[in-house]
Amino acid sequence: MSRRSSDQRVGFAAMDAGTAYRNNQQVFVYRVAQRFDSNTSAEDAAGAGAQIAAIEDQGWFLTNMTSAPGADPQVTYLVCLFRRR
Repeated sequence: MSRRSSDQRVGFAAMDAGTAYRNNQQVFVYRVAQRFDSNTSAEDAAGAGAQIAAIEDQGWFLTNMTSAPGADPQVTYLVCLFRRR
């Protein structure tokens, strides 16, 4: 998992969601990587929610979400399915 800051991850999520919305996509799937280990800060843990909120701010509505294990056992991916509002 990339060690980007929480703000960077939120910015990329919003940018990708905005592009998909402007391209008139009806469905948007976004994979949020979440690291859980002894070094996970509260800010890192809250980052997934901030990314989802940033995507919803672009005109999307979260309809489904599931988790998938990463290659690194300390990483879990949240696979989120959004639909246009």
